[in-house]
Amino acid sequence: MTDIKSESKSSWYAKCLAAFLLTFAAFFVQYPHHVLNPNNQTFHSHGDLVVTHADLMYHVKYDTDGTFNGMNYPNGDYIFMTDANGSFAQVFRWVNNNIYNIEGILPGITMSIIYLFLGFCGMFLFMIMRTMDVSTWLALILAPLITLLSPQMARFVCHLSLSFPFVIPMIMLWTLRKYHVPKIELWDLIFFFVTFFFFMNNAYIGFIMCMFAGAIGFVLFLIGLKTGEHRKASLIMMISPVVITIIVYIILKITDPYSDRLEEQWGFFYYHTHYHSFFYPRYSLMSGFMGMNMKNDFRSIEWCNNLGLVPMGLIASYIAYEFLRFIKYKSWKPLLPKSTMMLVFLIASFLMVLFAANTSIFPIKDTIESYIDILLMFKSTGRFSWPFYFVIGILSVKILQAWINKLDIRNTSYKWILVLPLFLFYGYEVNYYLNQVFRDLDADNYLTSPQSDETLKVFSDAGINQDNYQAMIAAPLLVGWNEKILMKVHNRTEKGALSVMALTGIPMINGRLSRNSTSKTLLATQMSSHPLIKKEVLDLLPNDKPILIIQGVGAYDWLSFGEKSLINNAEEVFRTKKFIGYKMTISKINELYENNVKYALDYAAKSDSIPYKFVTRYGYDEQKTDKSLFGQGALKLDKEDHHILDVEHDFEKDTTRLKLTVWTDITSKKYGMPEYHIKVFKEDKLIYKSVFISREFKDIYNDWVRASHSFSLPKGKFSIKVLARNNQPYWIDELQLIDLGEGNSIVRYDDGTILLDNYRVGE
Repeated sequence: MTDIKSESKSSWYAKCLAAFLLTFAAFFVQYPHHVLNPNNQTFHSHGDLVVTHADLMYHVKYDTDGTFNGMNYPNGDYIFMTDANGSFAQVFRWVNNNIYNIEGILPGITMSIIYLFLGFCGMFLFMIMRTMDVSTWLALILAPLITLLSPQMARFVCHLSLSFPFVIPMIMLWTLRKYHVPKIELWDLIFFFVTFFFFMNNAYIGFIMCMFAGAIGFVLFLIGLKTGEHRKASLIMMISPVVITIIVYIILKITDPYSDRLEEQWGFFYYHTHYHSFFYPRYSLMSGFMGMNMKNDFRSIEWCNNLGLVPMGLIASYIAYEFLRFIKYKSWKPLLPKSTMMLVFLIASFLMVLFAANTSIFPIKDTIESYIDILLMFKSTGRFSWPFYFVIGILSVKILQAWINKLDIRNTSYKWILVLPLFLFYGYEVNYYLNQVFRDLDADNYLTSPQSDETLKVFSDAGINQDNYQAMIAAPLLVGWNEKILMKVHNRTEKGALSVMALTGIPMINGRLSRNSTSKTLLATQMSSHPLIKKEVLDLLPNDKPILIIQGVGAYDWLSFGEKSLINNAEEVFRTKKFIGYKMTISKINELYENNVKYALDYAAKSDSIPYKFVTRYGYDEQKTDKSLFGQGALKLDKEDHHILDVEHDFEKDTTRLKLTVWTDITSKKYGMPEYHIKVFKEDKLIYKSVFISREFKDIYNDWVRASHSFSLPKGKFSIKVLARNNQPYWIDELQLIDLGEGNSIVRYDDGTILLDNYRVGE
């Protein structure tokens, strides 16, 4: 063990500062224009990165407490349940209100902190390696390389709250401290508050930190179980992160304004760590050598740990040495000296890998879902393998140090001849990785001046401000991350909506919120529903000021029928090269709904003497059920596959256009919505098949969604089968298969309910 105390404090601090500066400088050399111009320069011009900036800007400029009101209007959402760097947003808002106006430089402050914290990662890695007997010069050179190859670097283009690689080395450094100083001290209080801060900033980061610290303490406890050694240190390591986790959980549970967030997140079984995640993930040099760089799933950002060819080579050399020593050269001394904490780090991080891999290694999906409960909220479990990357990086440096020691090279120049090719190749690999991650991702931040000046002038000339508008909606629908509603983001619409929100303070009724309330998501989605569906959120609005509709240029064909109805009846108030603004009063939207209801009632009345001829219809009203949408009954299905339609029909026309519609219940219990698989057979021969997914539709009524699918069949007798697939029990109601040539379907219920084309007419 290196005796740090033998160094003077000034020397130790100077070396730590050097590690900080070298790491920061290594990034600066790669991206000087980003570091020097952090307020205006971004790695992405749309998507999660800009959403993060816009949400944070709105919260600091316009909010007054912990509620983020920029989206989910009129109720808003809890800032700590968004991806807007909740902890930093709160601090920035306090500074802005009490010390100095920082509204114009918020993106710059955020990015500067992220860039500077790379230096802390390098410094902490240096401190760990020095404590574990790595020489100063080796630690100074390799700490920046390990930092810049870390998986968190890929988050610079999206989730900024995950872009802090220093937190994992911080955990390792703290546990090393507890291993040598097993008592409560001031450093523990600092560790507690830093961990708590980042836990509140992003639950993933916090839980990874606490889980890793707890795993380290648990493994250390097991190692000393018989002798009682390290018991106090291991208990501190285990108890502290548990206390932090419980405190954060209680705070979030008590202060969360919504109780219907999706309880079980789906990505736990999709974004897990894979075997190739460590050896040839997307963007890695190895995948480039294999010609697979762009073939790996783009979602690998969720699980990749690019260990690097140099670290893997050094690990391989160690394994080969120990294997030869074991089978033949028993007189050889171990390459690495015994290190309890290095072993503990390795085992603990491997346990994290097993958790991150879950069902890609263990086929126990149903068991995990039954017992793991709240941990399913951490949908992208591949991120929990991140500690393994840092442990392997540090271990590889220790192996390199061991080889240098074993070869006993006293001449410094010879040492450099030995290691310089490794350093150069390692540097090349880091450069290759960063260039792949950030390739073609170099844009101006359109939310800041001078990029925003032209937009602000357009807004000013058109009167786009909080005095004239109370809220806006984006068309096509902009709703994200609830997972019950799936929408395709139109970039220009997103840019326009975020510009209006961040630059004017006009909030969004819809929006992209992390783990949003299910009911609020459905209310927002309903603004895009069919004109026969009443927009319930309008009844919740606090005043009669108009609604602004933002549509991206070229997005009209993306719009739902309901969105087109709004746009066609709205007044255009401004137009830019990228997006268009329309004005619509609340009374106009309600009038549009009432006119459509009147038209539908008239249509149904004129058809009163002609009963509609369905190809097939199931109302499920033969008996009363606990839940139903229309009538007294609905069909409850469990999570197994079900044939909800199996019918034969003889079509007489040369071509018959058919439409299948069905209403599906939406709950907040668990991820997943039904998929409906259609197959058409003629004399047992499959002639047509398709799939439509209920979460892709926008027609929302009473927490149910109407899904539909249209297809055509030639003349003849056919068997039509529809298979419903889901991962949980659910309800369906009012299944209709109609011939579009017969006009809109009409159903009259005994209670007076009228359905036109499977939409309820009136309230």
